[in-house]
Amino acid sequence: MTRFTFVAITAGLLSCKGKEDDQVDCQNEESARNLVPTDATPDWQLELEYTATDLGLEREDGTNVNEAEDPMLREHIEAWDCLDLAWWNPAQPRKVVQIWSDETECALFERASVEYYPCDSHEGDDNEFRDVDGDGYYMTEGDCDDEDALSFPDADEACDDVDNNCNGLIDEDLSCDDADGID
Repeated sequence: MTRFTFVAITAGLLSCKGKEDDQVDCQNEESARNLVPTDATPDWQLELEYTATDLGLEREDGTNVNEAEDPMLREHIEAWDCLDLAWWNPAQPRKVVQIWSDETECALFERASVEYYPCDSHEGDDNEFRDVDGDGYYMTEGDCDDEDALSFPDADEACDDVDNNCNGLIDEDLSCDDADGID
């Protein structure tokens, strides 16, 4: 991903710092500014940690940058599915994804970026984490089991003792004792 380019260049420099230096740096660290001026609670959020291996980083001699596999990059992703952007030009509701990132051992996030998409779209860096089973529905959109690609709103029911269409009923309107009702 493009946004990891900067991290790959600076990760080697950061791993050379000692723990004492990190504590001093944390005292002076400032959090990135919130780029989404709203009091609305995000519809979804997640915090992720990436190790050197996750990022594919190596030293010049080919060995792993961080043998201990401590997190080198943290991200906090917030998403609003259809936020009123009266302050934006053009003023219209949009899906907003804010990504906070940090590559230090400090508690604060150093950088923030924002992505804008059409309302309720499945575009953006949040999608792969929000639609785990790839069925086209988020939990916030009524997906009752994001581990099962066959369970989502309006899915066809099957005789499998599962609520396939996420309406709270299992195998409704099917005669599962009958061989024709079994998929």
